[in-house]
Amino acid sequence: MQITLDTDDARTRLHELAGHAGEKAQEVAAEASKKVQKRYGKRVKKLERKFERKLEHAARALPVDTPVDKHRRSRTAKRSGGTFFILATLGGLAVAYYAWKRQQDAADQRPAPDAFGTAADESGNGRRETATTHAPLS
Repeated sequence: MQITLDTDDARTRLHELAGHAGEKAQEVAAEASKKVQKRYGKRVKKLERKFERKLEHAARALPVDTPVDKHRRSRTAKRSGGTFFILATLGGLAVAYYAWKRQQDAADQRPAPDAFGTAADESGNGRRETATTHAPLS
């Protein structure tokens, strides 16, 4: 029994296995890198939101007009402008109605005016004419 070693075949086989192992290691490293990037990406986004909230809170206290503060003010102004107009209109209508109603109540309290005045009753002839009316000249 004679055993011969084919070194060229073994060497090529060894290179192939090393290449496969290298590729597999790169794939595993890439997957691990993706997982780490995803995890840290979520953390970075969370920290950005947290920082933005802190910045917005700090901007409210600053006397400087920051872009965040401008945006907040314009949002609030858009909301409250229409509400104020509606409330002012309703208030004006309520005041006008109250004045009209008060005038109507005051008119009901007074006696009805006589169309011809007191002189019509003093004429005594039964006709509705004033006492100062003169007879026609003929």
